[in-house]
Amino acid sequence: MSTTPFAAFTEPDRPKNLLIRAITVGGSQLPRPSRQATACRLRAALLVAAAVPLAAATAAVALRAGHWRLYADRHRINLTPQPCRSCPDCQGAGGWWVGGANPEMEACGCWANRPELRVRLLPVPAWPDEPPF
Repeated sequence: MSTTPFAAFTEPDRPKNLLIRAITVGGSQLPRPSRQATACRLRAALLVAAAVPLAAATAAVALRAGHWRLYADRHRINLTPQPCRSCPDCQGAGGWWVGGANPEMEACGCWANRPELRVRLLPVPAWPDEPPF
């Protein structure tokens, strides 16, 4: 017999094959999920983890193919049109310079005639009328 106070909890006294069949909470038993349910949850988690980068890549390809520029912050999401590189009129420059006494840039129709798309998310806080001090 050992003289240590924890002699009752030595290794040989512990059961070798301890299986937890149910968890008791507040007097009622909660069954453990089956292996099939656990595998289904694991498959769903892996599918979601793979779907997020795939959706981001698909959105990037769609924006590039449609010649859009994306800007997003907590107040808004803006999609602005971009000039097409293969445009026969502007060759991707977005327009051309009109000569004369006051030279101006004329925008090409490959992007200037398309509307800007904007989605407001959160309102911008109002600027105070008085100084803060």
